[in-house]
Amino acid sequence: MLSFCWAHQRRDFLHLANDYPELFAWALEWVERIGDLYRLQALRQEAEVDGTLYAARSQQLQCAMQLMASACEAGLNDATLAQPATKVLKSMRKHWPGLTLFFAHPEVPMDNNAAERALRQR
Repeated sequence: MLSFCWAHQRRDFLHLANDYPELFAWALEWVERIGDLYRLQALRQEAEVDGTLYAARSQQLQCAMQLMASACEAGLNDATLAQPATKVLKSMRKHWPGLTLFFAHPEVPMDNNAAERALRQR
């Protein structure tokens, strides 16, 4: 399974917010949701993998991911949602298994920022 990058997904929403002012608030809500995933994953990584704190934090993260998936489907089912926003949501849905791979495999990072930085420093 391929892992996909949340930083790139976040960037899609930021581009949407900048390119379509009427979608600014909507897109920033998605940016905040992605930020919550990063925050919850960081908290989970602070806990011991076999401990109860890790299990509780995993449950919080899984809940946030489920809410995000539901919001994505709701957006895609909203006939009034602008086409550019629908396009970003379709991309997220298509890449969802790769975007969420980090949940089952905590050793997989949520983004490829470190690898991209290393390539730029060469």
